Amino acid sequence: MLYLEGWCFHPERRIVRLDVVLGSRSDPVAAFPYARPDVVDALREPRARYSGFCAIVPVNGAMQPGEHEISLRATLEGGVVCLRQCGSITVEDEPTRAARESDGPRPSGADPLIAICMATYNPDKESIERQVETIRAQTHQRFVCLINDDGSDPGAWEWIKGAAGDDPRFVCSRNTHRLGFYRNFERCLSLVPTDAAYVALADQDDIWHPDKLATLVEAMHDSTVQLAYSDMNIVSATGLLIAPTAWANRPNNFTRLGSLVIINTVTGAASLFRRELLDDVLPFPPDVGHAYHDHWIACVALALGRLAYVDRALYDYVQHDSNTVGHYSGNLKSGLLYMLVRFLKNPSLRLRNTVALSRSLYLTEVVRMELIGRTLELRFAGRMAPDRAADVRRIARLSSSFRSLAWLLGRSARDVRGDSVTLGLENQIAKGILWRHGQALRARARRT
Repeated sequence: MLYLEGWCFHPERRIVRLDVVLGSRSDPVAAFPYARPDVVDALREPRARYSGFCAIVPVNGAMQPGEHEISLRATLEGGVVCLRQCGSITVEDEPTRAARESDGPRPSGADPLIAICMATYNPDKESIERQVETIRAQTHQRFVCLINDDGSDPGAWEWIKGAAGDDPRFVCSRNTHRLGFYRNFERCLSLVPTDAAYVALADQDDIWHPDKLATLVEAMHDSTVQLAYSDMNIVSATGLLIAPTAWANRPNNFTRLGSLVIINTVTGAASLFRRELLDDVLPFPPDVGHAYHDHWIACVALALGRLAYVDRALYDYVQHDSNTVGHYSGNLKSGLLYMLVRFLKNPSLRLRNTVALSRSLYLTEVVRMELIGRTLELRFAGRMAPDRAADVRRIARLSSSFRSLAWLLGRSARDVRGDSVTLGLENQIAKGILWRHGQALRARARRT
């Protein structure tokens, strides 16, 4: 799956249709046009105002290896067609698979082998040493810990290698260039050995309880369970307990796929999943908006099977300013009813906020969810249960289907208590969708 974002306009005629051409396949650009004042300023061309587009483009798995051109095909008023190359992709012989045998000997024993994937970037010395020691102290001792570093400073890299020491179960590797946490975890997962039975994810600064791995393995006893995760203690950097659970201010969810795609409830460091799931997880979708590795893995697991939840804290999650994502501590009421109440209390303020944020909501939240839906649909057609396949179809067409929008608003309207598991994100998504269609209407009005 590809994600394209850019601008396209014709100085004299209106573009009535825009398509992305990749190989022998052509896909319409659904999100076109929307305002791009930055293009107007850069080109000093007022007619480029409504030239923005973004597109989700499926990649045909049968494409031959090699370089393939990506082109935009614009159909103008009067039927004239313009074609412009805008880039290329390289198709490799084989997709990314979890098929690499890690260096070093395997720990012996009858217990299943667990591959622990830790993605690091500039950890402090005390935190990385503490995290590694709590992994070493696990009651389940048959594991290999793959530490993949994303270009830490030389001093931090030495701390990482020093924490691993001469324990052969810890294998350190380093990216040649900075990938970011999302792609760094993807890279680390691609190193998982094929003889591992399970995969666990680790942050670089948490504190694992000794029975964490053993308890999660026990929760995987049913073959339909693809992923198990636990509760956590929320602690400060100094060890002060902030909350004894992750669910003090929001509901948990591990059964409803539609809700899980909208907002994640599965923290990576709390989870363990079957190694075979990697063949479906990798490669990750494009990282659009607020994309997280654990969210994608959880969505794949629930699309193809069940999630199991251990209602007990199995580690201490360290909350501090440098966390990529933190513990939710808000108390804002969700649901369509509560959104309308807030709007009526201060209509002008709410309207200004909506106008200011709607563009970002569409290009981050809406597109991110559609991308997850389209990828699940493309990869797992025929493998999902009917109710989950229906949720995926709706999400994949959030901004292009009235039925999907009605489903979204219906979810919000039914949240009469204001305590939805999605924290009312449906309302924000709807604002983004309405912005996208409003932009198209404004563009047409300017041309008439």
